[in-house]
Amino acid sequence: MRYEKDTCAGCGRMFEENDDIVVCPECGTPQHRACYENKNECVNAALHGTDFLWKGNASEPEAEEKTGEREEKLVCPTCGHENPQGATACEACGQKFTFFGVNILEKELELAKIDEEKAAGEQAGSHRAEQNRNDASHEQPESDIERMLNARARVIAPGLTKEQEQERLCSQPIKRVLVFVSSNPLSYVNKFRKMEAGKRTWNWAAFFFTPYWFFYRKLYKVGLVFLSLHVALSVVAVPFVTKANEAMQSFMAAVQNNPDMAQAEIQALMQSFLASVAPVYLHLGAMFLISVVSALIADKLYKKYVTEKLGFAERITEPISFSQYFLKFSSVNVFLTGLAIFLGNMLPGIITQMFA
Repeated sequence: MRYEKDTCAGCGRMFEENDDIVVCPECGTPQHRACYENKNECVNAALHGTDFLWKGNASEPEAEEKTGEREEKLVCPTCGHENPQGATACEACGQKFTFFGVNILEKELELAKIDEEKAAGEQAGSHRAEQNRNDASHEQPESDIERMLNARARVIAPGLTKEQEQERLCSQPIKRVLVFVSSNPLSYVNKFRKMEAGKRTWNWAAFFFTPYWFFYRKLYKVGLVFLSLHVALSVVAVPFVTKANEAMQSFMAAVQNNPDMAQAEIQALMQSFLASVAPVYLHLGAMFLISVVSALIADKLYKKYVTEKLGFAERITEPISFSQYFLKFSSVNVFLTGLAIFLGNMLPGIITQMFA
């Protein structure tokens, strides 16, 4: 066999007629004798045992091109159609590949590559590796929904171990809780653990941002109750705040315009001002009490919500419906939170003007 049109796999130089060429008896790869002796093995020794056979340099780019093409394709889990890398939905059936902004199929390719690199580091042919392969072959394949959840869980909680994945919280695997909560998930997982251990929790976000935290976490009914209380108390407080401001202005004007005012008159004005301020302090006390109640019950209500919604999610077996369900009920709602803040600040003034 002549190799004048081929190049040495060791140094990359094209073979010439009088070159001393060594051909590997295992895979048929030709290379200069000096290149072979330099490594003391075939340049393709790593491929021995994989049915690799050298077919000439002209065929290698084609093989690489086919391999690259195969790696770039995203195979739809629903219909099997091959889609180009970067696709967010199947071109054939419309199956979405993204879940909370993560392309699940691309994430799987990335994780598979990491797993292959780890597997390559293990000793070939060891009994333990063989046993693991045998065990893996008997495992039940993951469903499309589980693959979505696993990929998302590894994004928001990259340090989650296999043992922690087996933990159950809210009557669900912990990874489902993490994915459902999505925003600040580890903090709420710790809160849920405390509650299941019989301990009470305190939610500072719900304390400082009553009633808006409930809209943020999609507890809309409770949020409406607290928003109604907030608006009602603000409406009731408007005339008292107005009266207190008028009393303050009258007091300051009287002191400035009458520097020789008697002490008894000053005390009378001060007492009138304090009497007008008292209802304002009652209003602030009521608002503070509502915030305390909110902070005490927020985590409990949210845990109940998460448990109920995840319980319904167990009945969904179709990936697209499952993704739509999670996007509707999980994570947070920034838009309605902003709308609630707007209404909470605008409604008291509007209502007061209507009934003035």
